Amino acid sequence: MYCSECGGSMQWRSTNHKTNMAKYKCRSCGNIMEQMDDYKPPVNEIFEPKHYSFYRGKFTIHKTINGVHRSFGTYAEEETAKKVVAKLKECGWDKSLLPQVYEELGIRKVNRVWVCV
Repeated sequence: MYCSECGGSMQWRSTNHKTNMAKYKCRSCGNIMEQMDDYKPPVNEIFEPKHYSFYRGKFTIHKTINGVHRSFGTYAEEETAKKVVAKLKECGWDKSLLPQVYEELGIRKVNRVWVCV
């Protein structure tokens, strides 16, 4: 893109993503021009945090509550972690109810990992 006043090259400055108007400034004379930008921001998919992560072959449930990072156990299978997350959401992430959640879902501890039996 070239300047309409001096013919110098234009440098992009900013883009308003609501109106798709981009601002350009001439490097030589400082002239500012606006032009419609064809940039389309990526469509945001509905993202629901899963509250678990995969590390070294295991799934660990974790959540930050009031600025405090809390862990809710390590699980051998992703399906088990998903079930526990769903139950924890129902009970408001109360860690004291975790033994009841394990009992309801039939989860037992085997070699430092919780598994559904």
